[in-house]
Amino acid sequence: MKIENQVNRIINPLSGQDQKQKEVSGSDFQTLLKNRLQKASASTALTSSQEVNSAQSINPELRLESLSTSEATINTLDSYKNSLANLNFKGPQLESYIDDLEEKTLALQDLKGDLPAGDPLRGLVDQVAAISYVETVKYRRGDY
Repeated sequence: MKIENQVNRIINPLSGQDQKQKEVSGSDFQTLLKNRLQKASASTALTSSQEVNSAQSINPELRLESLSTSEATINTLDSYKNSLANLNFKGPQLESYIDDLEEKTLALQDLKGDLPAGDPLRGLVDQVAAISYVETVKYRRGDY
């Protein structure tokens, strides 16, 4: 059986027929790569400028309120964690933390609804609200 040089042959997957592949030189590859990189950098610049424009269109007071409420919730979660580690605290003494976390969770959910869908701050607010909610549910069902 004779084996032929099959380097320049391609089989078309749709028709199953052989096709000859055209020779490509190194300069063709360089040109192709340069064109692809230019297209990619142009689309990246457009996307980042769109993100900046959308972030600027959001009310700065809403962003600050979202950040401050998230930070306050994280601080309350931290205090709650420290209280759980302290054996002198009993269940009823933890109620103030739980009530505060429940209020902040509701506030975070309202703020999240006001933020645009593509805003990274919305994801942060959602994560903080979810963690706060999980901790309150764990307390209410008696895990602690």
